[in-house]
Amino acid sequence: AVLDGAEFIGFMDSDDYVDSSMFEKLYLHATTHNFDVVRCNTIIEENEHYETTYFNDPTWDGIVRSLLLPFESSQNLNKLSRSIWNGVYRTVIAKHVQFLNRSEYYEEDTLFNLEVCSLTKNIDCIPNVLYHWIKNSDSLSNEKISHQKVCNRFQNFLEYEWHLIKEKQIYSFMDAFYVTISWFLRRYRIIISTMDANFQHRLGRILMDCRFPILGRKKKKKIISKARIKLFFLVIRLKKLV
Repeated sequence: AVLDGAEFIGFMDSDDYVDSSMFEKLYLHATTHNFDVVRCNTIIEENEHYETTYFNDPTWDGIVRSLLLPFESSQNLNKLSRSIWNGVYRTVIAKHVQFLNRSEYYEEDTLFNLEVCSLTKNIDCIPNVLYHWIKNSDSLSNEKISHQKVCNRFQNFLEYEWHLIKEKQIYSFMDAFYVTISWFLRRYRIIISTMDANFQHRLGRILMDCRFPILGRKKKKKIISKARIKLFFLVIRLKKLV
């Protein structure tokens, strides 16, 4: 009901703030140039430390690749393209996207934006820095949860991403998806090995379906390392469960 009659919709976190002209500028850019989604750049504020972040590649390809790469990857130059709070979305697009429960999915904003990108390529970013992201220790993004819950949420996240990749046939971004899987397996390798059989079977099914390389993502250096050997044995074990 909130979306009825609205041409565009925007979001923001309750503990953040925006430039008074942000939504006006985003809306005018969208309507003047007929974009479905328009984003702006952001200032991150944490303990009186200020960091301005920019979209280094605001193209559709750049945003989709960023959404599929892990947030903590040194290769991900568009880290804030995964959030929903520094932009406006055409309502007819947003109404077709499911809002996911953050208690069940890792980075639900990422999945929202990925599905938006699957519905339209008509996306742009203005150079203005208009959103202020306040990083508080007690915010939901810093919520302390067990590693087991993180793994469950991340597995749901991977399944959702893989479903979208197959459904929308965006296989040209598989290398970015492999990077995210490798990051997850390496970071939570020990926890994954202690998860129940159903979890490991589901994870093994993702690895089989997307043809994940048994040595992980290809690298130019240190092809054989301790980390890659451990990853190799984990991937082999998980695939055998399928």
